[in-house]
Amino acid sequence: MISAIADTLRTYRSPALHGWVIARLSVTAEPGQPGIVLTGRAAVITGYLPREQVWLWVTLVPGREVRQSASEPVGPFRISREELAEYLAFSGDDNPIHTGGQAILPALLLLREIFRQSAVLQRYEARFLMPAFAGEGIFLSQDGPVTLARNAAGEALLRITPL
Repeated sequence: MISAIADTLRTYRSPALHGWVIARLSVTAEPGQPGIVLTGRAAVITGYLPREQVWLWVTLVPGREVRQSASEPVGPFRISREELAEYLAFSGDDNPIHTGGQAILPALLLLREIFRQSAVLQRYEARFLMPAFAGEGIFLSQDGPVTLARNAAGEALLRITPL
């Protein structure tokens, strides 16, 4: 499914969206009209994933989203600069925010690694709260059915909710 999502995002890739980050990603049965809608503060990409028979809704925003308060993190994993470079080459993502000293991890790469670390959900909504950086320790925790990804400072990076 991750490669199908990457293909959909690649369809609407634009230099005008460089520096923008995924704030919300939903995979749902709710139908939509394929395409992209741009406003001054957000871009919403909608696409159908035929193999999975689900709709993808992605909201992009410039810069950072809202910070959440910290709670006790559990268990670390890291995505190295080498893994980031491999993913960028595979996906064709040339957004400059994913390179340099403070390389921000692409949302789909972070989701892929989280799903490798935990149970795979069939339908979910992912809310990106802050950027995650290459080489940064990422901790997962459960709050009921919700999975939270946090950095070493305890700041929430991502909230995944089953639908």
